[in-house]
Amino acid sequence: MGTERKCSSCGEWNMQDVCSVCGQDLNPKRERIRKIREVQKKKEEEEPSRLETFLLIWKETKNPILKIFYWMGYSVWVVYMAILSMIAFCIAWGPG
Repeated sequence: MGTERKCSSCGEWNMQDVCSVCGQDLNPKRERIRKIREVQKKKEEEEPSRLETFLLIWKETKNPILKIFYWMGYSVWVVYMAILSMIAFCIAWGPG
């Protein structure tokens, strides 16, 4: 015996994965995948921020000095985040 799902648009209870009244998909896995794809599509369509554009230019430049500064800043950021992560881990580990 299958599970009954209530349609979010019309409120009808259905045994199938598609609503028999309005035709909306009731399968939660497909609905989650559809929402993830919508978010990815929206993220791809929006233009990057000025900071992201600036960092991308420095990362892909042919000027070795700018590239070195980019990688030095990136390395400092990774070490900083590693230290913060270790502190958060120790704090979370304390209570159990």
